[in-house]
Amino acid sequence: TFDKLTDINVEYDDVLSNKEDRDAFFNALDDFKASGSEHTVVLRRPFAQLNIATTIKDWEDAKAVTKTDKPVTASAVKVSSLAATATTPVTVEFKANELIDETISIKRAGEENPSEYKLLAMNYLLPVVTKAPNGVGNYQESTLDTDKDVVEVEFTLYKGENGAEQIINVKVPSTPVQRNYRTNIIGDLLTGEVFDII
Repeated sequence: TFDKLTDINVEYDDVLSNKEDRDAFFNALDDFKASGSEHTVVLRRPFAQLNIATTIKDWEDAKAVTKTDKPVTASAVKVSSLAATATTPVTVEFKANELIDETISIKRAGEENPSEYKLLAMNYLLPVVTKAPNGVGNYQESTLDTDKDVVEVEFTLYKGENGAEQIINVKVPSTPVQRNYRTNIIGDLLTGEVFDII
């Protein structure tokens, strides 16, 4: 919800995990005048995207053990200590929902090419705005640690029809999230709970 784009609020009450339709992009033009000229405007995501994914080998190994094509059918994500305002951290819960049937490509440090991972959860968070669009089509990028929120992520994976049975619950402390960036928690999550944060 918003009022003239000056007071933007995200309602996290009773929301489901893995909803791709929550994505959004924006930019702003200062003192724009229609003169017949064209302006290239780069759209940026106001949200931080939080992905949880496992290696394809881990997914296949879990399929062999469970003797099913879908060893995980649903996921839920809880994010604690998100700085929803400059002074008030909140806890956000994305309730269990079916997986998005996709893989994602992620390049880890030291790898020449990106690897494919099976997506287990994907959600959007709105951290405190620290950098804003600047000028016509420009954007102030920042990689300062002070522009990141550090949160605790807890994810729960379920199997069976409609996610009937909980199988895994993992807490990931000290996870950085920043708007217009993806944070990826990846690894062998189904058979080993070994993960990296990228």
